[in-house]
Amino acid sequence: MSLRINGRQIRGVAFDLEGTIVDLEPLHFAAHVETAKMLGLPIDLDNPETFTKHLPHFIGGPLEKIMEELLALAKWKGSEKEAEEMLKILSAKDSEIFRNLRDAEAVEIEPREGFMEVFEEIKRHGLPVAIGSLTEKADAEIILRKSGLDKLFAPENIVLRENVQRLKPDPEMYIKTAECMRIPTGRQLVFEDSHNGVRAAKDAGSVPVGVPTRFEESIILRMWENGARFIFKDWESVGYEFSRPREGEVPIDRESHLRHYGKELF
Repeated sequence: MSLRINGRQIRGVAFDLEGTIVDLEPLHFAAHVETAKMLGLPIDLDNPETFTKHLPHFIGGPLEKIMEELLALAKWKGSEKEAEEMLKILSAKDSEIFRNLRDAEAVEIEPREGFMEVFEEIKRHGLPVAIGSLTEKADAEIILRKSGLDKLFAPENIVLRENVQRLKPDPEMYIKTAECMRIPTGRQLVFEDSHNGVRAAKDAGSVPVGVPTRFEESIILRMWENGARFIFKDWESVGYEFSRPREGEVPIDRESHLRHYGKELF
């Protein structure tokens, strides 16, 4: 079987991991906020400019970029060498805080609600699946194991931080996931939770779909601007569209999608 979206035949589906499938963003945000305090920065997560103007990589990373933006926001002064050392210190501290939060026994890691239903529908269409994530291998292995996702994705179809030279929004990640699935990038559907991931998928020639963890106007607009073909507030909304295909076609386009979600978006 196959899947068609607006006339384009889809032959494989790639997913970002953190945020998109498993929502660890609250743990990442908590780590970033604590790290920012080292620089005397009070980060307001309720301020949209945190995610658009001041710290555009706050959602989706990569961590190196977030730390660079924190330094810039703090108007930190120092030589280039001192800046490099400070970035290493901040990155290490941020990672330590995140891992302590993530690895706590009380913390369960599960796929976002509705994801498994969509995943099963994709498999019902006979499509291969892959993961394209900037998460480092050591962290990804823990996340995949704790969430049970390691049983759903073949190891050879998982592309991580160590497998690419260039970070999102560069398209390398999704060029590689398509290669893993042995399909053209133009036949690949990609689910992402960040505008950088959306841009990477678009520039790879794939079909980007946004499923952000924070359904806010500034985040949605940034996804549209970076090439998202569709944006859903959650996996249940994705499942609704996938549950009503006609002869394998998912009958949605951007205009009808905007009409459907318009009031919630704006």
